[in-house]
Amino acid sequence: MWAPISAFLLNLAGLRLPSAWLTNFTELGQAAGGVALFALGLLLTTRPWRLTRMVVLNVLLKNLGLPVLIWGIMASLGVSLSNQQLVVLTLAIPTATIATMLAVQNHLAPDEYVATQMLSTVIAPLTMGFLMWGLQLV
Repeated sequence: MWAPISAFLLNLAGLRLPSAWLTNFTELGQAAGGVALFALGLLLTTRPWRLTRMVVLNVLLKNLGLPVLIWGIMASLGVSLSNQQLVVLTLAIPTATIATMLAVQNHLAPDEYVATQMLSTVIAPLTMGFLMWGLQLV
C-alpha cells in the first residue's frame, strides 16, 4: 500500500529514477495488473454475489457520478481539456481490485463486494465510452 503513495510523493518532489530502474518497474507494473485481474477472476467465479439497489447505486456513483461531478468542477475552474480528460477517465476506471481483496481478507460477506466489482467491471466500457464521447464534445 505504501509503495504507490511513496512513488507519488517522490514524483511530486521531483525525484526521478535512473533509466535502468524504470524498465524494471515498468515490467513489474505490467505484471501486477495481469495478476490482479487473474485473482479478481478467481474471486468472482468462486464467491456468491447478489445484485441489489445499493450495489447498482454504488457502481453508478463510482463509474459515472464522481467523474461527472469532478468534470464539472474542473470545467468551471478552467482546467485544460487534456487534464480534464485524464482525470475524468482515470476516475471512471472500474472499482479497484484491492478493495475486493481487502474485503476477502477481512472476512466480509461476499455478496455485495463481489457484485460491486462485477457490475463495475462489466459496465465500465459503456460508462467510459460515454465519458470519452462527452469529453470530445467539449
